Amino acid sequence: MDFSAENAYLFRHAVVRDAAYQLILPTARAELHGAAIHAMEARGQDFANQFAAELAQHARLAGDSDAEVRYLTVAAQAARSAYQNATALELLRRLCELLPYGSEPHVDALVSLAEAYDFNGDTEPAIDACRRVIDLAARAAPTAQGLRAATLLPQILRASARYDEALDVIAEHQSSLERHGDTPVQTRQLMNLAAVFQHQGQTDKAVDAARRAMELAETGSAPELFASALANYSFQLIYASRPKEAEPLLLRAVETLKVTGRRELIVQAQLGLATLYVHMGVRDKADTRLRETLREARAIGHHRTEATTLANLGVSLYEQGRDDEALDYYQAALELHRENGSRAEAAGVLANMTSLYNSSGRFVEAADTASRGLAIAREVGNIPNALTLQMYLSRALLFQGRLAAAEACLRQGIRAAQAGGLELEHAAMLAYLANVLLLTGREAEGEQCLRTAEESRPFAQDHWRGVRISFPVRCHFLMANGQAAEVRASIAREEEIAAEKGGLHDYFIDVIAEVGVLEMAVQTSDDSVMWQGYVIEKMQPGLRRALAEHAMHTEEGQAVAAKHPAAAATLKRLSANTAPPDWTSPDWQALHTGDSFGMQRG
Repeated sequence: MDFSAENAYLFRHAVVRDAAYQLILPTARAELHGAAIHAMEARGQDFANQFAAELAQHARLAGDSDAEVRYLTVAAQAARSAYQNATALELLRRLCELLPYGSEPHVDALVSLAEAYDFNGDTEPAIDACRRVIDLAARAAPTAQGLRAATLLPQILRASARYDEALDVIAEHQSSLERHGDTPVQTRQLMNLAAVFQHQGQTDKAVDAARRAMELAETGSAPELFASALANYSFQLIYASRPKEAEPLLLRAVETLKVTGRRELIVQAQLGLATLYVHMGVRDKADTRLRETLREARAIGHHRTEATTLANLGVSLYEQGRDDEALDYYQAALELHRENGSRAEAAGVLANMTSLYNSSGRFVEAADTASRGLAIAREVGNIPNALTLQMYLSRALLFQGRLAAAEACLRQGIRAAQAGGLELEHAAMLAYLANVLLLTGREAEGEQCLRTAEESRPFAQDHWRGVRISFPVRCHFLMANGQAAEVRASIAREEEIAAEKGGLHDYFIDVIAEVGVLEMAVQTSDDSVMWQGYVIEKMQPGLRRALAEHAMHTEEGQAVAAKHPAAAATLKRLSANTAPPDWTSPDWQALHTGDSFGMQRG
């Protein structure tokens, strides 16, 4: 404690002042607070508004509720404009308590509260505020606030990966929005639909909805909405493997938003541009944009964008083989999501971490992380994310030689995906299962599973989904049958397609990381028996390490590594895995009993 003379004086002064204040009669105190308001207002309303938060406090102590509401409204708007999120939330909560329940000003304040919660990454309070607005609006004729909440709620839900709930809200309010919604409301509704279509694997519908949203926004007078629609359309083009078309649109969105001064929208567009460069494999641009976005998101307190940027930096570093740095960023994103109560997003980060652990040969940690994420995803009802984590868990089991456990895990996931009508997850799990069946000598059954996956609607509509998930498995089947030349030809075809579409799509980079190892094996070894051993016993870390070292220390292998940096990063990970985990350890035994899936140990 500082006992300096200056601080001692300030302390005594504060005590005396408080004592003197308490000696004033309550009625006289109220009059003095009112006089303070009048004195400030006498200097002009613009001047008084600069001290709106203080005047709201004076009004409360003066018992002037009208003045308190007026100044709370001004102070809340000023706090949001200055990105003082904690202050804005406190003021808006107080404002909602003061206003008559269900009145137009009360509903206005609730919408602002929902937006402020969403900005801060507080998902559940934001959803609750939106639902309260929608319920109030349902009691009367459609209002602008009710329509705004009806489009804001799906936006918040889909940002939390709660797509089924988002689709329900969209369907429930579709007719009302079409009849009564203005251009901004209808634009946001189309953007919500585009995001849901994309999640369902309906790429063409997603692109069309996003394009219509952009065209509609362009006819309006809100540049920030037009820029958001531009960014949304760009994202759908990226998902549709059309990155060359997306880049100029995102650059235009960023420039449009700079004119508006809306920093929270600028930072989201910057994040989109960085994500595009990650998809295109332009690492320098991606890292630069991501780090700029991170600084700006932190400066304005936009926690959701900050957490997402941290996770994307983790992905970028992971793809460069910088696993320890990637884990640091993943962990930071995870902590931020936890602080914000964003559990669905936390489960997504845990999925990224699981993928890293699997590729690094750290299978015990992969299984542990997948189990944690799986529990969260199930609790929040995010079935697609839960199934993704289940697939990653099956890989951890597979690479440990736990083939029966991996198969049971996948079959349970396939049933869950069928029950939920999740075509993409169903197809992906079939491809994963095909690989397990190949490794256990049931090639005919595996071939049937793989063909079903390859011919599924999600893979047929989006080429890159098929490349990412089923292509490596198809390569395994070809190599198991001695068709090394066909593997090389297939890789060359996919590289040509990637080049035509504007560079290596991030999905394809994942494939190169895995299939590039296979290509190296083909080019650096004449021993087909060695390759057969790799396919049939690929879960054995020791053999994978030996193959990796063999490839990296030959001229041909180094040439392929130079061509495919992501594959080289994978080989370095394999080389670092010097010994298989101890399957008999107590930790492993406790972790992999398989009880959560009701399956026997493999």
